[in-house]
Amino acid sequence: MAAIAPRAFPRVGMLNGFCFGMTRQVIDAIGDFDEEAFPDGYGEEQDYCLRAVQAGFDLAIADHAYVYHAGTRSYDPAKREKLKRAGRAAQLRKHKSSRIRAAISSTYQEPTLHLMRETLAALLLAGPPTGSLGNSGAPIATGEIRSPA
Repeated sequence: MAAIAPRAFPRVGMLNGFCFGMTRQVIDAIGDFDEEAFPDGYGEEQDYCLRAVQAGFDLAIADHAYVYHAGTRSYDPAKREKLKRAGRAAQLRKHKSSRIRAAISSTYQEPTLHLMRETLAALLLAGPPTGSLGNSGAPIATGEIRSPA
């Protein structure tokens, strides 16, 4: 990630909560996660994002960082589905569905992230580099990728 990231910190409409950071200023302005509406998770980070944006804050992705997430392992599949339905219902009680869809859509359509996804897919399809690294520890790619203007 670091080798291909433009370090643009692209602004998006929604972030995923498995790795989530915020400043004290955001917490002071909008409070904590809504534990009453989302007592077991699933949707609380999206609610937080929507509230932060509504309060005038930007959501940014650290495009140079990679955090491994093993996936949905906190709950068994049946419990997870129940929690997802409850979380979605809580979101819809608090926010218009059009606002939620627009926030998610803006994240998926963000040009820098789109370009990075394409680049990573191409690198994965190409397979590991052959002979280019040797024992030097040199990076696979040294240039920066810039999103279209």
